[in-house]
Amino acid sequence: MKVLLLGAGGQLGKCMQSNFFDSIDLIKLPKEKLCISNKKALGAAIKKHRPEIVINAAAYTNVDGAETERNQANLVNNLSLNFLVEFSNSYNFTLIHFSTDYVFDGKTKNPYLESSEMKPLNYYGLSKSLGDQYIIDNCKRYYLFRVSWLYSPFGKNFVTRMMSLATRQSLEIVDDQYGRPTSGIYLSKFLNGLILGIYKLEYGIYNFSSSGSVVSWSGFAEEIFANAFKSSKA
Repeated sequence: MKVLLLGAGGQLGKCMQSNFFDSIDLIKLPKEKLCISNKKALGAAIKKHRPEIVINAAAYTNVDGAETERNQANLVNNLSLNFLVEFSNSYNFTLIHFSTDYVFDGKTKNPYLESSEMKPLNYYGLSKSLGDQYIIDNCKRYYLFRVSWLYSPFGKNFVTRMMSLATRQSLEIVDDQYGRPTSGIYLSKFLNGLILGIYKLEYGIYNFSSSGSVVSWSGFAEEIFANAFKSSKA
């Protein structure tokens, strides 16, 4: 199975590299080697490697920065998907793409369904929702996973940020925003099984998270420090 991994240098890309079986022929392209907004370079890479699956782990993920860098956020999270969908339909590969819970407004007390209406509250969420909708409307073969509160040992995320601040005397973290943290390691192992045919899924949209109860950011931080302390005493 030949798989082209875009955004291989990001946290999710690194998780996949650490957890995919050797039976998967994984072609790793970090953004330094291929920018997904460069249609010509993207098309050349796909034509060269002829993958059966393309995993797009590349994204603009700076939620606050997206408000001032709207063109860049839109280019990476939305317009680049036009290119990937076009190539997916032309070269007949399956596109695996990742979105976010930020496409929703967070105002419901019930879990979101895959069919729930997208109502983003910020530009980051809007840019992701536009990319989602383009895939839904135009791609023939795709898996779209909306992931909440992704964390891993790699890159910049809430867990690595908290660990870097662990020596401070005190931290102020919001306690009125709730979500379900999702392990990048868990997601990458699931994707490994999906690609190898261990899991059978129809093409389409999936809201994906780790199991467990929802938690606030402050509650998540408490769990991070408690478990890190346990590990340090082990």
